[in-house]
Amino acid sequence: MEHFFGNIEDGEMVLNDIGRVADQCMKDVSVHFPHVVVDEFIIMPNHVHVILVVDHIIKTGAFVETQKFASLPPGRVKMPPTHGPMKQIF
Repeated sequence: MEHFFGNIEDGEMVLNDIGRVADQCMKDVSVHFPHVVVDEFIIMPNHVHVILVVDHIIKTGAFVETQKFASLPPGRVKMPPTHGPMKQIF
């Protein structure tokens, strides 16, 4: 629970040096990874919330691979509305 990135003061996040580096890194993601866009991010005192958009499939039609899974071609997975545990239909 150590505050690595800064502190909350008067209800607002005040970044320290490490927090400012994290902020710049979030802003530079697309420079290093052209097919990734940081949609939104917020730096908290001891962690960061980030919404990333991987648009490689949309622009090139290629597949994006992660550590353990390869993505499916667009349109192959149908997710019907469900209640309870989610089920994938292939």
